[in-house]
Amino acid sequence: MKKNSWYSAKRLLIIRSGRIGDILVTTPAIRAIKTKLPQSKLTLLTTEAASPASLVSADIDDVIVHRMPWEYDSLQDSQQEFQLIELLRESNFDGALIFTTFRQCPRTSAPAYLCYLANIPLRAAASAYPTRSLLTTRYNPPKETIHEVVHALNLVEAVGIHTAKEEAKLVVQVPKSAQEDINVLLSSYEIDHQLPLVIVHPGCSNLARAYPWALYAEVINKLGENFRLNIGITGSKEEKELVGKIMGKIRKENRQRVFSFAGNLSFPSLCALIEAADILITNNTGPMHISAAVQTPVVVLSARINLPQQWGPWKVKNCLFYDDLHAISPVSVVNSTIEILAHCKSMK
Repeated sequence: MKKNSWYSAKRLLIIRSGRIGDILVTTPAIRAIKTKLPQSKLTLLTTEAASPASLVSADIDDVIVHRMPWEYDSLQDSQQEFQLIELLRESNFDGALIFTTFRQCPRTSAPAYLCYLANIPLRAAASAYPTRSLLTTRYNPPKETIHEVVHALNLVEAVGIHTAKEEAKLVVQVPKSAQEDINVLLSSYEIDHQLPLVIVHPGCSNLARAYPWALYAEVINKLGENFRLNIGITGSKEEKELVGKIMGKIRKENRQRVFSFAGNLSFPSLCALIEAADILITNNTGPMHISAAVQTPVVVLSARINLPQQWGPWKVKNCLFYDDLHAISPVSVVNSTIEILAHCKSMK
């Protein structure tokens, strides 16, 4: 197939598994596709964990949620895959773009074969190895580490969709209803709008990437003791216990201006809260990418697992700590937070 065959596609399948952050770093590529091929209906095939990201996308028209067998160790029921193949075949997709993380290009073969069996004529993905008939467009990634945003944009460039990578931005469209809900929520907490709002998101899907909760509590206490700030702590329903432990360590004199939003926010509302905040403190995780998309400055506490040049915050004011998490001093985190807040205030 010729590259320009993609320009006549009316129905395109976007495959991106993983979690919310994986979708968010792919949004510049999805926006490029939608911009260059406005006639195309874009359907996202993704995991349940990542699917909420579609709620803040104006570029994704439909979503298929599936348990990807290449992400699990012990799945034995192939019936779901046969059903998925039939669904994809009946959907008559003209093409499929398979997005993987930069270091997971070998995972391309499984979803490519899925699309091949579903008779999707155009199939593009990154692979350092020959894929024979599985792909009609193969992007051979560079050996040196590149950012996930660039990696995704390189794939769409391989099918003839060119964009200025350095100007690309993460795309999150926060619904107006979510923004209004957050305004009401903040008013209900009697938050002083004259003071900066600091959001702390301590949770992470991978515990090895999470800054210790006791150190988060120390960061919050030091912020509360030394500066006049509103501090909100966020987390999913599953992270309410984590946030509860942090709240239990907040000193009495600080509690009046520290608020827990754990388990109370939909994903669009979380995006709206981060958008409303003056700064976010978090791990290298989904909310970090939300902050980049809505241009809220962020302090990132990153374990030596995900390389900053591959997964770091994209095109947003930030301070990134990349170290053994227990070695990151709460004092340093507080100082960086205040420095960024002061800088941003002076820019207004």
